[in-house]
Amino acid sequence: MLSKRNFGFTLVELLVVIAILGLLSTLSFISIDVAKKRAKDATRLADLKQIQLALELYHEENYTYPATLNVLLASGFMVALPVPPSPSLQASYSYSALGMGSKCDNFHLGAVMEQDDLPALNFDADTPAKTACDGSVADFDGNASDCASTNASSPDVCYDISP
Repeated sequence: MLSKRNFGFTLVELLVVIAILGLLSTLSFISIDVAKKRAKDATRLADLKQIQLALELYHEENYTYPATLNVLLASGFMVALPVPPSPSLQASYSYSALGMGSKCDNFHLGAVMEQDDLPALNFDADTPAKTACDGSVADFDGNASDCASTNASSPDVCYDISP
């Protein structure tokens, strides 16, 4: 008697394997996307801390905060201003020198984060409205507009620092 031997896989077996591979690849892409967002937010936090340090050094020497971040470059406190990792979210970091007249005794620095569940957002400044050194009102109460007209989707994604 001759027996018929089947070599290969059935269509159902192939479909099951393809479905499992598709599910695994989708899950890995999601986790990679979350890791990328965390890395970008960590870069933003590090950049803000670097700018904050330069502002404090400037204040220590001049007893006032600069009107713009470009003053830090001109006076040698920074070599270059950091560029956010996702320019589509925000063209630059937001900064306002706060105080009365030419005496800038306070500042506010902010950036839009990509994740709204970032632990650092629970400990940021969310400073109420104050008068900027140029006479305008700088409103930093946690609203999306706090980060220099950015596309923040909610007030919770604006990380801001004050001294």
